Amino acid sequence: MIVRDFRGYEAGGELWVAGADGSGARQLTDDVRGWSWSWSPDSARIVYSVVTERGSWGNIVGYDLWVAGADGSGARRLTHEISIHVQDWSPDGDMIAFTVTGSAVTGYDSLGSEVPKELWVASLDGSVIRRLTDDINIKDFINGVWWSPDGEWIVYEVKENSRDEEATSELWVVGVDGSGSRRLTEDFAYHWSWSPSGEWMAYQSRVWEFGRWLGYSLWVADADGSGAQQLADDIEDWWWSTNEEKIAYKAKIRDSRRTVLGTELWVADADGSGAQQLADDIEHRGWSPDGGNVVYCVDIKDSSDSRWELQVVGVNGSGARRLADDVGCWWAWAPGSERIAYDTVSGELWVTGVDGSGARQISEEFNRWEFEWSPGGERIAYLTGRELWVAGADGSGARKIADDVDDWEWQPEEG
Repeated sequence: MIVRDFRGYEAGGELWVAGADGSGARQLTDDVRGWSWSWSPDSARIVYSVVTERGSWGNIVGYDLWVAGADGSGARRLTHEISIHVQDWSPDGDMIAFTVTGSAVTGYDSLGSEVPKELWVASLDGSVIRRLTDDINIKDFINGVWWSPDGEWIVYEVKENSRDEEATSELWVVGVDGSGSRRLTEDFAYHWSWSPSGEWMAYQSRVWEFGRWLGYSLWVADADGSGAQQLADDIEDWWWSTNEEKIAYKAKIRDSRRTVLGTELWVADADGSGAQQLADDIEHRGWSPDGGNVVYCVDIKDSSDSRWELQVVGVNGSGARRLADDVGCWWAWAPGSERIAYDTVSGELWVTGVDGSGARQISEEFNRWEFEWSPGGERIAYLTGRELWVAGADGSGARKIADDVDDWEWQPEEG
């Protein structure tokens, strides 16, 4: 809640908690950093920064980090550091990672705004408070912090304090106990994430050629940052499988002038081994819910024209097959991975089995991006104009549910 002075200017903030119905409202603090608070993973606690010191011009120069129960009870101070922003809870909710400014010289950017220069962790019982970084360059700041799924490692980005879009950025990993600090890449790009199991990580690094930014390379490494290896030196996109330890990526194809001619679909094990090409000239793509197949659109060039086919292939390269011709490349897997719904260039909605059998038209006309499987995959809903329709998973029994519909949502459980 914003607090304003007699002139109407923002002078501070109050942090309150209340029940979902608005009852039991309780004020936690009267001088909180507006955006510097966060719920624990189980929503049982809340951590927040409280202003402790202001400069001669009223600017904030000091904070304490506090934690309280969801109802505001049991509030206690965790740190006496000048905390900038509550970055992230550990997965088990027992620790918090946060950033603080450095010295008065290094803790501010050229415009006088505070920037985070140090990474710390603290346990909620007060038994641990530890600084994890001590070597952030005077020209850099910490731009993001992320815990590993097992809570043993923290990845953080160190970025050059510059407005230049080609500003340098490094990706680092460090153990929660302060050990094993390791730089992953000198020229980090925006896209990285842990594998579903948390055993590996994947990230992009920018590629330069003759002094110009050409594109991105793809790397994988163990959770502690060791064993890093490059999967591809020139990619357009990459994504983890849903529940298998696989990674797929689109490798660019270039001519001698370095012009992009197309993309190839590749898949590899999460540790980077076993890479193999699955398809050429792909566009929209995605894993099946069970992680066993990849579906994608392929540009089929016919004389001077182009048309799209919907194809599917197993993660081991087997069973490649065409599912449909002349598609519009809007499609969706059923939750059970046995069926796919897709559109055609003429605006029809179809459903087919993942093996290509049982293809059936559901509607002659529908709003292309507005169709969705039910949570159990037993039905599919779609909009035709402003009419909401529902059909069975095999496309049978289509019936209109309502008129003049703007939006809809399935219940979490089939009903």
